[in-house]
Amino acid sequence: MRFAAFAIVVFMAYGLMFLDNRYKVWPALGLDYSTHTAVALGLVILLSFNATKLKALWCGSFAAYVLLMLYQRYHTIADIVTTALAVGAPTALLLAGLYRLHFWKAPPSPAEQ
Repeated sequence: MRFAAFAIVVFMAYGLMFLDNRYKVWPALGLDYSTHTAVALGLVILLSFNATKLKALWCGSFAAYVLLMLYQRYHTIADIVTTALAVGAPTALLLAGLYRLHFWKAPPSPAEQ
């Protein structure tokens, strides 16, 4: 299950990168798709599902990443926010569905009660 979750993160981050390279969505808006942001956020979401007690640490590491990218002027706030929205929401939803399916247990049959 964790491998499937990691595959979702990689697929979302790099899948959108390939789509952007093909269709030039971010450049059309005067922005730059941030593969770094996509991977970093995807991993933070994945880690948050797997080690929920450390969620604050994972979120803090992502905030530090954002500050570093801004300090280095590698990406703009708009690059980071648009990438995070495009990758973060679907990734979180897919992972939530995967984890729900994995941990969901069918109700007991009448014979088992």
